[in-house]
Amino acid sequence: SYFSGKYLFISSVCIELNLLHFIPLFELAALPATFTQELKNQTATEGEGIIFHCELSKPGVPVVWRKGTQVIHSGGKYLIKQVGSTVELKITDAKPEDAGEYACDCGDSITTANVKVNALPATFTQELKNQTATEGEGIIFHCELSKPGVPVIWRKGTQVIHSGGKYLIKQVGSTVELKITDVKPEDAGDYACDCGDSITTANVKVNALPAIFTQALKNQTAVEGETISFQCELSKADI
Repeated sequence: SYFSGKYLFISSVCIELNLLHFIPLFELAALPATFTQELKNQTATEGEGIIFHCELSKPGVPVVWRKGTQVIHSGGKYLIKQVGSTVELKITDAKPEDAGEYACDCGDSITTANVKVNALPATFTQELKNQTATEGEGIIFHCELSKPGVPVIWRKGTQVIHSGGKYLIKQVGSTVELKITDVKPEDAGDYACDCGDSITTANVKVNALPAIFTQALKNQTAVEGETISFQCELSKADI
């Protein structure tokens, strides 16, 4: 009939429209996720922040971040953010040890980039101070560096000082110390702490103790013609 023919025609169109709409959507869901915008290499100065940014071909795809083979999680110096198809990794307070290769892996695809960190030169945030001591006392030189773990060299004049004997060198983090025990007049002079990029110096003055007799002369009795020997001892040599 007229009505049945019209009904069948509309149904046919509906079925065709459904096929046109649903088949492409099904095919799109099955496509693997890819990176439409990949990571870019980064260069930063020590202490600055770094932001890695990439875009996925579809939203909500879980990703894994890595530095080398180590998985990175959000926390501490790392902040991972994902909104829709946009993914970011923020690294705060970059250090030389943060340099290397980073990767963002979505399972079907991976994008990588390299980080280069330009180290700041080490400086002394607290310099050495001049010291005055009385002979026999101890002296402690103390200074602070702008970053921890920087190797230093101590010198008296041009002579390098090593830990041992009357010297004790200590370094904890960014704090450096030189202890001199039982100072003598010959310990007076200029001292320096050198970290390679910077140097700090200070002077030592030693007030010598007066020499005293630790063993006095003793009265002697002798027969005429004999030899008499007097002996005494001083508190320091070469007087």
